[in-house]
Amino acid sequence: TAGALLYGQAGSLYALPFDAARLTVTGPAAPVLGDVRMDLAATGRVFADVALSGALAYVPGFPRPGVRRLVWMDREGVATPVTTETRAYRGGRLSPDGRSLAVTIQDAGNTALWLFDLGRRTWNRLTTEGEAVTPSWTPDSRRILFSANLRNGAGIHVVPADGSAPPSPIAAAGTQLIDMPEVQPDGRQA
Repeated sequence: TAGALLYGQAGSLYALPFDAARLTVTGPAAPVLGDVRMDLAATGRVFADVALSGALAYVPGFPRPGVRRLVWMDREGVATPVTTETRAYRGGRLSPDGRSLAVTIQDAGNTALWLFDLGRRTWNRLTTEGEAVTPSWTPDSRRILFSANLRNGAGIHVVPADGSAPPSPIAAAGTQLIDMPEVQPDGRQA
């Protein structure tokens, strides 16, 4: 029986030709519809369904990342821009040495971990897949821990702040995402 598997990716619905009797893909995926509501962060749910008659029902409105600014806030509540760039910033942490910001930035497909060098005013992307959240620095400002659901699994990962190596897992989460990693002041335990 020939048919198709429907799946969502970054707000678009795709049809993948599929032979249910042989359990094999029979061709390349084709886009079906754009601007479909999806829950990328928690469940991956695509708000669409197909009836046996072939009728497609869906909820429009893929949530696009909001554009924000990074600012310094002083004790009087006065905000000063860190950078003039506006992006879909989700969160950030200042390094212990005060030289860098670990920032999570959302785009259409994922939330990536970036490093902003405050002295050079430059960006360096540290992750390229999955959902990276809640960065935390080691006391020596050399590594960043973060919660993520990456190709090598969900859990807590670590990446060198200089980008010299890819992220590596340090604590697996199983089926649950471990959130808010924090390094003890002596740097020996997360």
